[in-house]
Formats: sequence, C-alpha cells, structure tokens
Amino acid sequence: MEKANKDLIYEDVNMKMPEFPRVTKEDFMSQYEKYKDSPELALNLYIHMPDDSTEIIFNSQGHNKVEYINSTYDDNMTHKNSKDIYVIGFEFFSDKVLEYGFDIALKVIQGGKRVARRGWNGNGMFIYYVPKGEYAPQTKAAAKNCVNEKGLVPYGAYIAMKTVDGTVVPWLASQTDMLAKDWYTV
Repeated sequence: MEKANKDLIYEDVNMKMPEFPRVTKEDFMSQYEKYKDSPELALNLYIHMPDDSTEIIFNSQGHNKVEYINSTYDDNMTHKNSKDIYVIGFEFFSDKVLEYGFDIALKVIQGGKRVARRGWNGNGMFIYYVPKGEYAPQTKAAAKNCVNEKGLVPYGAYIAMKTVDGTVVPWLASQTDMLAKDWYTV
C-alpha cells in the first residue's frame, strides 16, 4: 500500500521483528542528531497498530519523515490522534550506503528514487519507476492502431533503465536481479 506522503509500508508475517524497548521522542531526536547532516537519509519505523499488528515503514526521505514524526507524535512516540498507534522502534541509515533486496528496491523506486545494483558492470546504470501515462505516437502503426480519443498512445506503469550508453529502455528483472541483496539508492 502506498500513502500520499510516499511512506512505503509492507508487512511480512514470516519476518522476525527486532526487539526494541519502548522509545521516546527524546531517544528518536537524539539518534537523528547523528544523521541530520546526511543529505541522503533513510529511516525504518516499527509502528504498533490498534489491532496489535506491527507495520514496518521504510522511508527513503528520512528528513521529511522526522519532521512528520516530530509534529504528529507526542513525547512518548504515541500518535496524537490515537493512543493505540505508537512507535516501538526505528533505524536511521544513509541510503547511499545501505544495500537491500529487490523487494525494498521496488518500494524505493515507487517512492520516486532511482536504484542500481553493485553487481552491474556498467557505470551510470540505474532503474526507475515510470507511472502510467500517454505520449504522442511515434510511428504510423501506433498512430493508426493505438491512439485514444485525445490522439495519444496510453501506456501502463513500467520500470525503465538508463543504460551505459545513456539511452533509456524498458527493463525486466532477471532471477539474479530479483534474488540479489546488493541493491542501493542512486
């Protein structure tokens, strides 16, 4: 599920949750002080929900999320609109250093960032998310068979890659890409 503020939420019932002591805003802001000068900051939040589940929120725009937490949660890290929603843990990290799996890479590109693999040989290669849209037909066949009522060719969302030679092409993940744990934010 994607929220308008670009928080990326996922749940995995097989994931073992890290053990965290109950945190305070003072703890949170103290940790943030160590990272506040980092231009590329990411943040994992572990949020207790009213149904006793835990949502894991990965946010690649950590500075914005800190502002949101600071204005929306009280000193005990409880949401101001619900006593049953509270932060049970967090992790700050620089997303330039972090490596992760393809599942997180998908969340990151859907949030508007670019990702690449350390295992790719080409310099400057990365992938990014292209939302659905429409474009002017580029061929006679498209103009004759694919245009909508506005005279444009509609297309669905897809993942694009900037290649070594600087061109952009649609991209399809290989099994190696999907199983790799060396994805990082560009």
